[in-house]
Amino acid sequence: MMPSNSQQEKTVAKGIRKRGSIYYIDYYDNDGKRIRERIGKSKKIAELALKDREVKVAKNRAGVIRKDAPLYSFLEQYIEYSKTHHKPRTTERYKEIVNHFKGFLKKNHPHITSLLKLKPIIFEQYKTTRLKNIAARTVNHEIGTIKTILNQAIKWDMLNINPAKRIEKVKELTAKAPRFLTDKELKAFFEVCPVKHLPMMKTFYYTGMRREELRCLEWSDIDFIRKVIKVRGKEGFTPKSTEREIPIHKEVMKILKSLPKDYNLIFSKKGERLGKNRFRDVFLQIAKKAEIENVTLHHMRHTFASHLVMKGVDLATVKELLGHADIQTTMIYAHLAKAHLTQAVERL
Repeated sequence: MMPSNSQQEKTVAKGIRKRGSIYYIDYYDNDGKRIRERIGKSKKIAELALKDREVKVAKNRAGVIRKDAPLYSFLEQYIEYSKTHHKPRTTERYKEIVNHFKGFLKKNHPHITSLLKLKPIIFEQYKTTRLKNIAARTVNHEIGTIKTILNQAIKWDMLNINPAKRIEKVKELTAKAPRFLTDKELKAFFEVCPVKHLPMMKTFYYTGMRREELRCLEWSDIDFIRKVIKVRGKEGFTPKSTEREIPIHKEVMKILKSLPKDYNLIFSKKGERLGKNRFRDVFLQIAKKAEIENVTLHHMRHTFASHLVMKGVDLATVKELLGHADIQTTMIYAHLAKAHLTQAVERL
């Protein structure tokens, strides 16, 4: 039913409409979204309300804040906040990203010392700079993290708008097939590996564990009866995804039974965790001696997964062994399963 003449809407001024005896105002918010607001029966109040809303939107778009908060002080405050509200591993990752961003600013924009001075172009430049050293997927993760951090500044009344809000993701190319050691390379690697490093390196290969998982591995994580290694949280360590169990390969069983149990940590320096770069340095030294090029420590984890897939292990099982949170991450090994799939079909 059409409204009666007394109820029909009419424009009485720019941005102000009247329906019956009620005045409404129309304006656009900071995101360009049209807002209609019911005011009441007073035209004067409607005019004042419209002016008030327009001033607020203008201030937001201009980046006006209640206080020009120091940028670096805010970032430090956020890390402290993260320690209380997030897992230790998440806080550590946030800290790494914050340090990358701070390093970029100090080198390229030393004059930017407050939140107010952050502009969208800064984040576009940051993306370009980081893409020279890391993958697009990692850059997108870093930008997403920075957006999250700046959203907290809004909650703390330090910003009205997030200057990184409209920054788009970098287009991610299809993931390349992971580099892994061939049987020949793996044999050469272990042939030149010093005896003192064989337990550590063989455990890497036969478990597919991450560096931090092996670095923090304790004897209490080994279940010799059930023959499994438990990857679980402990003081100073939180698993990247979820806790899991890895069956102990017979080679690893021999290694574990041969190692002394002087300390709770299986691989340590007099009971203390080895430096984060110790595993990497040892691996690279051995790889160089074996004349294996273009490899990193993480490629040993790729080797574990790739060899399993090539031997017919399904991707879902490999996902569980690696501790991937999403099967899509494991799909980088899918191309290696093609021969196995052909053999499976031929069995019909």
